[in-house]
Amino acid sequence: MQAKQLPNAVMLQSFQELPLRKWRRLDANVPIGYLRHVPNMVSWRLWRDGIIQQVNLDYRYWYLAWLRPFGVKTYWWTPNTRGWTTLLRMLSVRGIITDIASKIL
Repeated sequence: MQAKQLPNAVMLQSFQELPLRKWRRLDANVPIGYLRHVPNMVSWRLWRDGIIQQVNLDYRYWYLAWLRPFGVKTYWWTPNTRGWTTLLRMLSVRGIITDIASKIL
């Protein structure tokens, strides 16, 4: 990715812990997110250890936006309707991961 000098921001993310740890060893600066339905002990440990910068949560658990005051950046996947993305934007979440951005903006 560094050699390509991509014009847009890139975030690596995975549902599994091992790739996250390997990516962090390869690059100390690339943003890394842990994909989860809801936070678990692994997500807290990865965040505490500086492996990830954010926990990327399933949008159906939007009520977990309360994590924000604890300094946990949350990105939400995959709300593919305008209603869900509107709700998440009203909650001032860090970011939204979607498959159809043109239909929800």
